[in-house]
Amino acid sequence: MENLNETVFFDVNSKFSHRGNTDEALSDLNKAVELDVNNSDYLHWRGRIRRDRQECVEAMADFEAAVKMTGGYSAMAMTHVTS
Repeated sequence: MENLNETVFFDVNSKFSHRGNTDEALSDLNKAVELDVNNSDYLHWRGRIRRDRQECVEAMADFEAAVKMTGGYSAMAMTHVTS
């Protein structure tokens, strides 16, 4: 799954960070989550995009799921919701 993780991150980074295409980035992350439901990085990135799209309830759900997977509190994830 490491190769998939790198591929997804690269795709999301280029679509979201450099071009601002949140629709494509969100679509890629939704597919990635379907392929690997236990990857907290995918949930974290999807939460960031949802937060930026003002989809706060969905963003919080993604951040909370990512925190549960890692077994603890993620200050970075919570910062994304409150900023």
